[in-house]
Formats: sequence, structure tokens, C-alpha cells
Amino acid sequence: RRAQGGQGPRRAARGRPDRAHGRELTALAAIFLEDFKITSQSPHTRFSICIRPYSDGMGFGDLNVSAILDVICFAGYPHKCPKLRIIPEKNLCKEDADRLLSLLSDQV
Repeated sequence: RRAQGGQGPRRAARGRPDRAHGRELTALAAIFLEDFKITSQSPHTRFSICIRPYSDGMGFGDLNVSAILDVICFAGYPHKCPKLRIIPEKNLCKEDADRLLSLLSDQV
């Protein structure tokens, strides 16, 4: 049976985003703006988000640090966890990136 909008289960099984996953990607794009990029939709959805400390203008510490969160959603998502990778960018060493990934993986 096909879902409304003509996007049946076969489409999601090939790795392209189904309707709900498409809405998630749209929400992420709205939240992260230019820091969000879809890098591939076939065979699996892959996107990246530039992450950095939040600053509300209060001047907390050095905000000149960032990393890229690379996400691959395989067939079976959301029931199958996506593959996550943190790529160090500005002033973040590989060891700190690995610790962040460990903390993030604990939350997934």
C-alpha cells in the first residue's frame, strides 16, 4: 500500500528519504541554515552539519572552535541508527573529536 503523496515503502528502502525523513531534513536545514548540507541522497542519505559552541553574546570562552558532524542514514532509518562521524575543524584536535563522538554515540 502506498502512502499519501505517492511515496511508498520501496522508495524509502532504496535509501532515498521517505516523507517523514524529508521533513526531518527540512527541519534541520531550517535550524542550521548555511551550516547544514545534504551531500548525497543515493544510495543513502548523507548530510553534514557544522557544529560549534553556542554563544548568546555573553562572551563565554573562546568560540573559535568547530567540527563537522557527518551523518549517513542507511535503509531502515529511523529504526536503524545512522552512522555518525565528527571531523575536527577549527582548533579541535582529533582526540577531542573522538570524545565528542563517544558522548554523542552514548545518546543515540
